[in-house]
Amino acid sequence: MSKNSSNQYPLNIGYSQDFEDQSSSNTSQYDSAPNQSVVYSQPQYSSNQQSEPEKKGQSALAITGFVLSLIGCTYIAGIILGIIDLVRTKGKKNGLAIAAVAIGGAWVLLSCMLFVIVYAGNKATENNKHVTSYNSSYSDASTDSGNVEVEESAEVISDVYHVGDVISIQTDSGEYTITFINIEETSERNMFSDKDPERVILIDFKVENIDYEYTFGGYKNNEVNVYSSNFNAFDADGEALDTYPLTTKYATSVTPGHTASGQLVYGLDNDTNLIELEYADNPLMNADVTINLEW
Repeated sequence: MSKNSSNQYPLNIGYSQDFEDQSSSNTSQYDSAPNQSVVYSQPQYSSNQQSEPEKKGQSALAITGFVLSLIGCTYIAGIILGIIDLVRTKGKKNGLAIAAVAIGGAWVLLSCMLFVIVYAGNKATENNKHVTSYNSSYSDASTDSGNVEVEESAEVISDVYHVGDVISIQTDSGEYTITFINIEETSERNMFSDKDPERVILIDFKVENIDYEYTFGGYKNNEVNVYSSNFNAFDADGEALDTYPLTTKYATSVTPGHTASGQLVYGLDNDTNLIELEYADNPLMNADVTINLEW
């Protein structure tokens, strides 16, 4: 019995030794665990942060420039603001700023084209205009001394005309005539005017459209309009006369085959009955004819 008991102890001791070895091994593993370092990687936010500005909308400068470029009278300011915004963004894409510069450039090109077209049209009208003036007092078939023809607009007619005399204006667009019907002095005055001439002269005239019809770039106009701005007036001494503010009418919207009456009113500060009138079909150009009216 005791022998068997003594034989069991080595077995128990061996098992206990193995358990202790295993336990110490496990303990050493746990003891060494705190010495192991764990490395955590940092999240990368740099790319997202750099892309944030690109998600922002257009700048107020670009929006303002774009709006101004759409308006004809402010497109230059739109171009300037668009360029400033493009420079400020250092060449980065900016749709509205680019659009502002492009639209403004189109306005500039269009303005230049219109200026050239209008200038060329006025120049052609000035150079090709023929003015024929004749005196109805000498319109008898046996007499041609009253007919004077001018081939260039730089030359003007100067002759003495009377009431009833006719001036024929011939242009590339057709012909119309101006006839002076009546010239008289009036005692009527405008109480609200600061002008105080010695005399006030009324000149009535009639305009007849023979076949005038103006066509340019698809635009068609067959109306003749004669205003006081078409005339310059001078007295016998060559002094310029001012218009006087009385109720007057102008010969406007005269179509081919029709006539209309108009009136000129001037203040005169001398006793002579002579007024020199310069008439220009285009008020911006030189005079086409000079008429000395006596009454």
